[in-house]
This record gives sequence, C-alpha cells and structure tokens, in this order.
Amino acid sequence: MNIVKIAKHLIIIIILVFSLDSCTKESNNMMDSNQSENTGLCIYLNGNSLEYYSDIPIAGFQFNHNGCVTNASGGDASSNGFSISSSESAVVGFSLMGNVISAGSGVLLQLDGTVTSNCLSNFVFSDANGVEIDFEINSSPCQSLSVMTWNIENFPKSGLLTIEHVASTVAKYNPDIIALQEMPDNINHDGLTLLREALSDYSFVFDQNSFISLAFFYKESSLLEYVDHFDMVNSLNVDQFNGMNIDNIFLRHPLTLHMRWHGEDVFIINNHLKCCGDGAIQTELLYECDETEYRYLTSSECSANCSMGDCFSTYDEEYRRLLASQFMETHLNADDKIIMLGDLNDELTDDQADNVFWDLLESDNFIFTDMSIAEGNSDYWSFPSYPSHIDHIMITSPLESSFNNTESSIEVLTVDLEFMNWDEYDFLVSDHRPVFIKLAY
Repeated sequence: MNIVKIAKHLIIIIILVFSLDSCTKESNNMMDSNQSENTGLCIYLNGNSLEYYSDIPIAGFQFNHNGCVTNASGGDASSNGFSISSSESAVVGFSLMGNVISAGSGVLLQLDGTVTSNCLSNFVFSDANGVEIDFEINSSPCQSLSVMTWNIENFPKSGLLTIEHVASTVAKYNPDIIALQEMPDNINHDGLTLLREALSDYSFVFDQNSFISLAFFYKESSLLEYVDHFDMVNSLNVDQFNGMNIDNIFLRHPLTLHMRWHGEDVFIINNHLKCCGDGAIQTELLYECDETEYRYLTSSECSANCSMGDCFSTYDEEYRRLLASQFMETHLNADDKIIMLGDLNDELTDDQADNVFWDLLESDNFIFTDMSIAEGNSDYWSFPSYPSHIDHIMITSPLESSFNNTESSIEVLTVDLEFMNWDEYDFLVSDHRPVFIKLAY
C-alpha cells in the first residue's frame, strides 16, 4: 500500500477521533448545526438513509447520536470500501486503503434504529488530505440534478486541446448529466474514445445515425439511476408532421435519456435543430440553386435568376424549427418530468409572427428556464459571436417547483474567459458556450 495514502488516512482518523472527543462536549443536534458559508457538502436524513451531495471527495466522517442508531452500514461508504464502526454514541467511517467517496451525490450509509434528525449531532467530514470539509445540513433532500448542454462544434476541432478543455470544464462543474451536440458520427472515433477515457466517472450513450451526432454522459449514484435511452421520433413511430417528412424537420432525431431521480422518472431530450435562416418564418416550399443564392417561390423564377447549377426545392429553416417546436408541444407528455435541451438554433425573444417557440412559450405545460438569460445582457448569451442566445433548456410543469426552489439555478458558463479572447476559444474549443442548470429536489 502507498505509504503516503496510509499517512493521509491516519491523519483523517486522528482528526475524527479528536473531533469526536471535543464534539461530545457540545450539545448541538443535527438541526442546530451552524456551518461555514463556504460549504462544499450537504447532508440530509431521509428516513433511515443519510444522503449527501458533495463537490468534494469524502475520505472520512463521524457523528454522534444519543443511542438512536443501533447499527450503520451500506450506502456509498460501503461501496467504496470504507470501514464503518458504530457504538452506543457515535458512528465513524474511513478507508485505510486510500479510498474516497467521489464528489457527487447518493446515500452515504443506512442507519438502523429509530433515527430522527434530532438524535444526530456533531458531524465531522474530512477530505483526502485530512482537511475538515465545511458542510450544511438540509431539512429537505439536498441532491440537486445538474445538467449541462453544450454544442462542441465539430468535436474535437483542435484535437487534444479540445478534449482537455472539455474534460477540465466537466471536472470543474461536475454535472450529473451532460448533453453534447456536434459529436463525431463514428462511436469509435479517436477523439470520442479519448474523451470517454478522460470522463471515466461517467457512462456514455451515443446516437450515430446522423452526420453530426448527439451524445449523453451521465453519472449514476444511489439517487440517480439509468433506465434507458432511445430515439424519440422512432419511439413515436411518426413519419410526417403537418404535411412534412419528419426527417426534414429533424435532421438529427432527438436522443432521449431516461433516468430515475429519487425513484421518479425523468426524461432528458437532447436536440440539435436545423440552423440558419433569415429570421422570418416562411411556410411555402422554396427554390434555390445554391446555398449562397436568393430563394424563390417558384421553380421557374429560380431558373430564370439562377447563376449556377440546377434549382432544387427546400423548406425554410425557421419553418422547420417551428414544426419541431410544435411537434414537441404536441407529442411530449406534459405530465412527465421532462427536460428538453440543446442547440435549438433560434431565439426565445422574437416577435410572435417569427417566434418558432411560440406554441411552447404560450403553453402552461412548458417552461424555458433560460428566459431570463435570453432577455438579459448579451455578454451572457450562449452564442456571443452573432450575438444570440440559441442554446436552451426547457422543462415540463412537474419540474417547475424544483426550478423555483431557491437552491436551483440556470446559467451560461462563460468558459471562453479562460482563454486570451473569444477567437482563441472558438478556434480551440467551440463557437458555443455550455448552458448549465441545477434543479433542487
């Protein structure tokens, strides 16, 4: 065994023992704890399960009780090889092998007995260096669900530098679920393989049925469980919508990740809608002879003005995005807990006549959580080079109370500020910023 690891964890044990000795002189219980404002750990007693949500790996813990705990075992402490000891007045957990409970969330351990929050007190947690971790105690479940959506343009556009930055960003914000757009169309792509190795704490699902693919990374815990993933359009067995072939509406079929959070089903839908357009919705079939040429209402008018090639028919990009939005409004079960996100390639703040999301915005069943960002300062938009805010996170009404919780948040991550300027970020990583949501339970 590594002698450094032994030394570190002996320090942790010493800290826990001395903390235990000093803590027995105090009378505060679980609900009276007065903790530092700079907390990295939250704990919550859910029945006989002691749950946690931590930004910091946990290497050791201890707490007092008044005799209410008859035994302590299981949970992520046992899964990570911790030795757990319980006595008539205390519980201690640590690993002499150097193991830690990774940053994230789950059930720390199960407590036997008639356990209430009032009978537990004097908690101490330590990190891998033997340093005590500041924490807070919640009266409600403290495992938030954190989700990031990020269009990583033509991944990996600058090879290893792109991969390293994506991995470091994920490590910094530690989302439970990551939805990515513009991934390679081959699951065996070297860049994708290296990213999966760099994000080894995450599991991975991938859709390689399109020319730029959709992907999810997700991290399971005692409170967040993978169920399934599927192509949303194929699962509905829909070929057309409002007279248009579904593959013209969705060039990339939405990829759905089915998770179970605190035992309840949650569906996360990763979307990448058709880009570009002139800002106006045109429902007619149009004609053009080259993407750089003007569009015409008739084939003959197009032929008469075409400077190169043959005319071909096409649909307006805004119209396709409008139909995609209407498809979602029609086919999503608003009674389910659903998060629809991704590069939706249009703005939320357009006037009604040209707003492709109008049906969703007008419905009481759907909430765009990033509306305040769309209406706010352009410095914080997801696509600042235009500038525009086109990467969105929408939820169904059963998640509205979670989003309205004061512990929830939504933000565009200004990861480009870590670079010399926007152009450098755009060259090395992407032309989009990630959008990050945290939903309190």
